[in-house]
Amino acid sequence: FYFKKHKRNSYISTSYRRIMITVKIQKEQFNPQKILKNAEKDKKYGALVSFIGSVREETNGGKVKKLFIEHYKNMAEKIIYKTALNAEKKWNLDYCYIIHRYGTLKAGESIVMVITCSKHRKEAYAANQYIIDWLKINAPFWKKEIFENKSKWVEQTL
Repeated sequence: FYFKKHKRNSYISTSYRRIMITVKIQKEQFNPQKILKNAEKDKKYGALVSFIGSVREETNGGKVKKLFIEHYKNMAEKIIYKTALNAEKKWNLDYCYIIHRYGTLKAGESIVMVITCSKHRKEAYAANQYIIDWLKINAPFWKKEIFENKSKWVEQTL
């Protein structure tokens, strides 16, 4: 087992294959089309699945003006990376890219993007859903919905 960690990317090699896991946590907006285009450059994948989560414009509390996301950076990076590793082992991924934002976001802005690639679609879909579900309840991100006249912290649920 070989592991080489770069600033934001990790490469994992076993005796028969090499995969790349990228985890990013940032305040700035990201460009999903650009990220997807980069992921599609390598044609060895049979399947690529992407998920983008965005700030809802309305919830049960009413019309959302903004969403404030607080996080514990070091722990979040470790949990997200470990989640990607677990998905890679379970579904034999070839590539995994996860980006999550923090700070104050406007309604409609992207919060998170998960890309999973594998030789077959079932594995790519299952791994993607596993990652986003796991992050939704286990990653140390806390969300506060800000409405016109009130605000409330969001409970972490699936």
